[in-house]
Amino acid sequence: MCESTLEFDACFHHEYNDAIKSYGSQPQGFKYQFRGKTLPYTRDTLIEYFDDVEIFHEYKPYSKISSPLFREKFVARREASLALGCNLILVTDKQVRVNPV
Repeated sequence: MCESTLEFDACFHHEYNDAIKSYGSQPQGFKYQFRGKTLPYTRDTLIEYFDDVEIFHEYKPYSKISSPLFREKFVARREASLALGCNLILVTDKQVRVNPV
């Protein structure tokens, strides 16, 4: 169900995290506004914690996040996600692949 090896590797962290009730890859997407256009977006993962908090994750290689265009789009996506009631956070390979899990 994962679209990349980075997403797959992140699943190991979720699988063995006692605070996580469930997680799912590629949850239902939404539309967001960017530079006067309405664009579609699908988050990489929805994580539901036992305290009923839900957080969406976007996984990207660290080398890809320095692009000003990527950062601008991510801000717009995060704002749209927050408006829907769920935080969207960016997770990089440097956070996922910290050591063997």
